[in-house]
Amino acid sequence: MANRASDQITLVDLTDGVSVVLSSESYTFPGTTSAAIAGSTTTKVQAVMGDEYIAASVVLAEVTAPTGVTVSKDASATAPTLTIAVANTVTQGGEVVIPVHVGDLVIEKRFSFQIAFKGATGQDGGTGAAAPSVQQGLDAIAIPTNVAGATTAASTITIPFAGYLGTARAATSVVVGTLPSGVTVSTNTAATTSADGSLVLAVASGATLGGADNGDFTLTYTVTGGATFTRRFVWAKSKQGAQGGTGASALSADVRNEAFIVPTDAAGNTTAAQNITIPFAGYSGPNRAAATVALTGLPTGMTAGTNTPATTSADGTIIVAIASGSSLGGTDNGSFTATVTTGGVAFPIVVSWSKAKQGTGGATGASATVMGLLNEAHAIPTDINGAVISAITIPVNFYAYTGTTRAAVTATVTGLPAGITVGTNTAGTTGADGVLTLNVAAGATMGGVTAGTIDVSLVSAGQTRVQKFSWAKALQGAAGITVEVVSSGGLVFKNSQVSTTLTARVYVGGTEVTGSGVTALGTIKWYKNGTYITGADGVTLVVAPGDVVDSATYEARLEN
Repeated sequence: MANRASDQITLVDLTDGVSVVLSSESYTFPGTTSAAIAGSTTTKVQAVMGDEYIAASVVLAEVTAPTGVTVSKDASATAPTLTIAVANTVTQGGEVVIPVHVGDLVIEKRFSFQIAFKGATGQDGGTGAAAPSVQQGLDAIAIPTNVAGATTAASTITIPFAGYLGTARAATSVVVGTLPSGVTVSTNTAATTSADGSLVLAVASGATLGGADNGDFTLTYTVTGGATFTRRFVWAKSKQGAQGGTGASALSADVRNEAFIVPTDAAGNTTAAQNITIPFAGYSGPNRAAATVALTGLPTGMTAGTNTPATTSADGTIIVAIASGSSLGGTDNGSFTATVTTGGVAFPIVVSWSKAKQGTGGATGASATVMGLLNEAHAIPTDINGAVISAITIPVNFYAYTGTTRAAVTATVTGLPAGITVGTNTAGTTGADGVLTLNVAAGATMGGVTAGTIDVSLVSAGQTRVQKFSWAKALQGAAGITVEVVSSGGLVFKNSQVSTTLTARVYVGGTEVTGSGVTALGTIKWYKNGTYITGADGVTLVVAPGDVVDSATYEARLEN
């Protein structure tokens, strides 16, 4: 009989173990030139047995701490949060010993702390050495494969990179870590003081990439002067389904402003109230779709303001209002979640923020010029052969600030692949962002590669910064027949108490079929560890205690 589709699931029986963890095991307190600044930090005590949290407790009288260090706790009887405070008499780091009670066990945990002493204010020095940095133009890619996970054709992955000393380009080389089987280095061209470097990886046809569905490898960059930076490159298989009718359009969402800077004084408090506008959009395939957004995890001092939904013709926007004089929770940076919902599907997207602290002492320096793109990457919907389904326009707006004040900025675009052209390119002013749009032609193959980058050179206040805009194809697969096995009782059981019902769910083109719809396709047959279970035919299989020793793999095959 022919096997039209299958899926398998592994059930595991475990014996419990006990461990205790602290949510934070160390902390550095700020200090003066000779002692700590009085302050505190917290750490949460949790105990785990197997895969479950269990009760843990701490007796404060048993805690040992250096002189000047005090420990208190909240009222939780199962996972107490400890507050560790230092007085301004503490002059050196140390360790707090915390005995933790878990049932009849006492497990000793240690919390270490240090003091970051403040140096005396020195005379203004000369200009320091330029800091080295590395930009990697591509850090993730989807590799097309057939349904078995083997690449369908030979392809290449081009990873541009550049090194900088301050804002000046610097000679930079890269060393590639362990690659998955089937991927080799084709060319490795170092970056120079005038041009990007380029690492080209060759992906062989028919490669299984080690049998895994995804993975990563390291790229170690060395900039002139010996500074090294390690980056990770992530890959994942984009499996092609069996040939069928055209599948439903994929839903996606995008937030245009995923990071912003908040000006503060030297103490970290905002100097004036301000509003941050975050545009967002929803898509069904290549087409805009109605979408809404909700913000969670905002720090103290930030609130959600006007919230305008996205439509089928325009971006939505939400305003983040920042209060004057706010410390934003006392941290220098953080993030919150913007959950964009379109077509009933929620997409949580992380938005980062950081403080731009005003320095103290010395003569007033020149304001720094900061330039960037509001949208640094975009997925372009294509058919299964990599050709653009329909023409789209990609907004890549840009900005510049001198200090905290908007500055005029212009953009020059280079490195456009075939099929992508510049639409609008309006310079930014002291009152508005620059407007840059890229037009993607219907049927374009972008040179036959699956991803790449475009250089956007921004010029403001006599300075030039090259930003990388990344694009990648979102290949649309054809619908096929798939089988999914689900377990009513989960996958992991304890102490030989395995009891669950396995159900084989059959899908055609992403739509589940049942009853006569399954019968028309074939018969579900069950296998245990690769061997057919006599008489086990049908969409369900009951697994009882004693059927699994340590672990067993059950497979449902749709055969005809």
